[in-house]
Amino acid sequence: MHDTIDTPVLIVGGGPTGLTASRLLSNLRIPHVLVERRNEPQKAPAAHVINRRTMEIFRQAGMDMDAIYALDRHGDHPLAIRWKASLNSPTLATLVLDSTTDSNSPSRESTANISQSLLETQLLVEARRSSVGELQFGHEWVGFVDGDKARNLIRSPDGTTYVVKSAYTLAADGAGSPIRQALGVTKTGPQNVATFLSLSCAVDRSIVDDTAHELLTWCLDPKFSGVVITHDPASLSVVMRQIHEPHESLNDYSEATCQALLTDLFGKDTPFTLLNRSAWQMTAQVADRFRNENVFLVGDAAHRFPPTGGLGLNSGVADVHNLIWKIRAHLKGAPDDLLDTYEAERMPVVQRNCDASLKNFLRMDEVIAAIGLDSEKASLPARILAAPIIRHLPQSLRTRLIDLLTAPARAVLKEAGEQTDTGERKRRTIQQAADRQMPHFDMPELELGYTYPSGVAIAAGAGQRYPHTCAGTHVQTSILERFSYDGYTLLTGAAPDTSLSFETFGLSIEQLADPALGLNAGDWVLVRPDGHIADQSARR
Repeated sequence: MHDTIDTPVLIVGGGPTGLTASRLLSNLRIPHVLVERRNEPQKAPAAHVINRRTMEIFRQAGMDMDAIYALDRHGDHPLAIRWKASLNSPTLATLVLDSTTDSNSPSRESTANISQSLLETQLLVEARRSSVGELQFGHEWVGFVDGDKARNLIRSPDGTTYVVKSAYTLAADGAGSPIRQALGVTKTGPQNVATFLSLSCAVDRSIVDDTAHELLTWCLDPKFSGVVITHDPASLSVVMRQIHEPHESLNDYSEATCQALLTDLFGKDTPFTLLNRSAWQMTAQVADRFRNENVFLVGDAAHRFPPTGGLGLNSGVADVHNLIWKIRAHLKGAPDDLLDTYEAERMPVVQRNCDASLKNFLRMDEVIAAIGLDSEKASLPARILAAPIIRHLPQSLRTRLIDLLTAPARAVLKEAGEQTDTGERKRRTIQQAADRQMPHFDMPELELGYTYPSGVAIAAGAGQRYPHTCAGTHVQTSILERFSYDGYTLLTGAAPDTSLSFETFGLSIEQLADPALGLNAGDWVLVRPDGHIADQSARR
């Protein structure tokens, strides 16, 4: 007989999505248990773009925003994207990302470049501020007991097992989601868009070149043919390059091979330490269902996109922001149809995010083409080296062969970087192609402008996030900060209207009357706990 723990909500997974869910539940005083098979937050940098909507959600959740923004090791430096042949070669094109906020900005928040490892550590601190939730790291979800989705078998660090009985289970257990697999939920979309080598390095970028505060530096010399992601200019960068399967695999990139590649990239006089070497598959998939009875797929368990756009982690945070208040309403007697709106509302949004991320990845080839390179030939060295007759050649001959094959590409890159009329013309063409990539890095319509479809919790013509407007005279305050996650907010003009009545699923409703809202007499807007408009007067 297993010991049994009863809890309203079980969260499986202690990444950003699961920890955000824990904090939101705690704010609503809903007891819950979180289990995470790892013993601590992950150490790999992983995702790094934390967008404005996620920051708005963190602020509404009462998190320490100064501490979160401080995790951005670039500080106030503007972030940029550069295309170069190598780190110490001339810049071929640059995109500068504007993260400043003013009275015309669509949010008071700014996008931050924060390593997921740092963010997870801070979110764990935030989740532990409350005693409402029980957080169990080193505890692994094993399966449903006798197929009962309300009874979950959990393995503790010492190998013993116990049962968690929950009214609701949130599967925040990652891309490989054992819960999703146990439910038999399939995914739609390409499983392997590309495979990448990922090398985490302790390195001071300021020693290497003048792009220490660049977010991404695309290095296009065939020796590197990848991107350097600067997580911390003083101490941490991640180098990624494509593994051209089936001609090569991670086994072809031994630690010695990676050390040599990084020495060429950073320069032989630059000290660095290879912290982690791994391979990962880029996918573009969305689960076919987000809900199965009392089990809800959230975050990477429900969807996984290419990182081109930085929408993955942020979509997971938005998932639980959409869901948790509905669970509270359901606990208070709201109809089951309200829980169905989680899938109905979030699935179209994440599908658009997935499609846009894949499109962004494929569009990056436009810059390669503008340089004069053929992306289809990028796998040529790997294909040739994979040939049995070539594999048996001495390493010196193989290196010489690849140098000969890639010489034309290096010549093209060299010409593009030269201070000549031809070089300047080419760089103008390359810059134009780079400028067309800006939607890849600035997507307010996907980040802030998505609209939920009408249904049980959304009236026709509503569903959008209430727009940020400055509250008072200070640009760094927003009307969004006056919306409580604990209930609905009714916005009116000069005076509260006590004659209005709405369906709020048993949740409280607070009237906010403020002439600064710009509402005419008799106009009103009903805002849900997650900041999306539930209904509004026809005249608005």
